Amino acid sequence: GRDGLLPLVALDEVVLVYPTSVYRTWNAGACCRRAMTHKVQDAMFISDVINRIRTDPLVDPNLIFLAGYSNGGKMAYRVACLYPQQITGGLIVLAGAPMAACPPGRPLPLLQIDGTNDPDIPYSTPSPPVVQNGYTIPPLLTQVANWRARDDCTSASTTTQVDDLTVQTWSSCADGTVVDLATYKDARHGVEIGEPGSPPSADLLYGFVQEVEAMHKKLAAERAAESRASSSARRR
Repeated sequence: GRDGLLPLVALDEVVLVYPTSVYRTWNAGACCRRAMTHKVQDAMFISDVINRIRTDPLVDPNLIFLAGYSNGGKMAYRVACLYPQQITGGLIVLAGAPMAACPPGRPLPLLQIDGTNDPDIPYSTPSPPVVQNGYTIPPLLTQVANWRARDDCTSASTTTQVDDLTVQTWSSCADGTVVDLATYKDARHGVEIGEPGSPPSADLLYGFVQEVEAMHKKLAAERAAESRASSSARRR
């Protein structure tokens, strides 16, 4: 009910899976109270869940997305950094931040959603900085810049605005990946249900899934055409 994603299941176009955490928190690193204190192996658990999902004949193994909000968003970053091969579709983070530096890895599409007045995830460099358990939370703009560097994106981007929502997209990235930054003006820490004139975060999430799916189909068609051309050349 909070996320607004259940109607997407009714469309029979997605399989939606909600893992359950221990102590109602995720161990995403330098945060998350009891899960961190008890050293719960949440990243490994979610990796195992993804492996189970991949065996479902209804699931396209090339389009597995990991989405998380707040503590779950931090957890999504942790899984993407530790097990990047598991997320074949993309990473979707709502009001979350990585709680440790992410090692270099393969390019991975990202949708980051947040508001400019989020007290827990600073939008730009704050003064004083936001610190959790001795770890300084990176500003949202820094997070996205780091991910764009990971995906080897060019500086070129496109921007669309609908009422209080601005979406900036970097689509010239390695391996056909894309990075989207969706910003709700003056919004604080929460899942956006949308205001008159601006869409809810659930619509952004599903639009991103469709965007990445179209990208996969385009790349597959291009590779098939290249394969046919190469085969034809060999026959000649």
